[in-house]
Amino acid sequence: RGESGERARPEGAGAESCDSGEEDDPLTFRPFGSPVAHCPARPVPAPGPESPSEHAFCRHLFVYLLRSLHPRHPHSTYVGFTVNPPRRLRQHNGEISSGARQTSTRRPWEFAAIVHGFPNKMSALQFEWHWQHPRDSRRLQGSSWSITKGTGLKARLTTMCQLLSTPPFDSQGLDVRLALADSAKLFPKDGPRPGKVSTGPISEWRMVRGLQQPPASSRSCQGGGEAVEPEELEESL
Repeated sequence: RGESGERARPEGAGAESCDSGEEDDPLTFRPFGSPVAHCPARPVPAPGPESPSEHAFCRHLFVYLLRSLHPRHPHSTYVGFTVNPPRRLRQHNGEISSGARQTSTRRPWEFAAIVHGFPNKMSALQFEWHWQHPRDSRRLQGSSWSITKGTGLKARLTTMCQLLSTPPFDSQGLDVRLALADSAKLFPKDGPRPGKVSTGPISEWRMVRGLQQPPASSRSCQGGGEAVEPEELEESL
């Protein structure tokens, strides 16, 4: 006990209990039954600069249409999702591993169109699934457009235009990049047309400039990953 008859406090006890670095509150050490002060709330540290992460990399979400350049399969197409179009095209053409099984034949492939501007990955995967399966799409079945049959370039572009005019995609402000100069001529004459369209080679497109292989922490966003069941996509719309 100290000279005043009160129990002496261990050195630094107050600082350890609150870890605040401030002087102890005089109410903390009082006889039993007296009010006890609470430790002050710690300030929340300000967020630091954003580092490369899955969230940052997955801001780039693309659903793309490929066309085969194989002389025997000029009408073959493929629809997929990716966060890195240049790298994904190299995978489809067998230059690097992890290409889709469906594109392992009928090579080489080239981009025909890319849709981008999705608010999140699920929305992009939904668009991909409906584009791949227009006859199974409840969204297209409930629209005023007749469902286009076939998987040729014209049929794929028609389905794309229909999806862009169908909820919820019509309110997402999606953009279209046409890699082929003559693709716009294949849009339906009497049907819907995309509102925002740019034309030119994908390699010169500002949206993909500087895109490199994603860090290991963000590869879960890379196209060609785990498949999403149709029921999950349909029910989430």
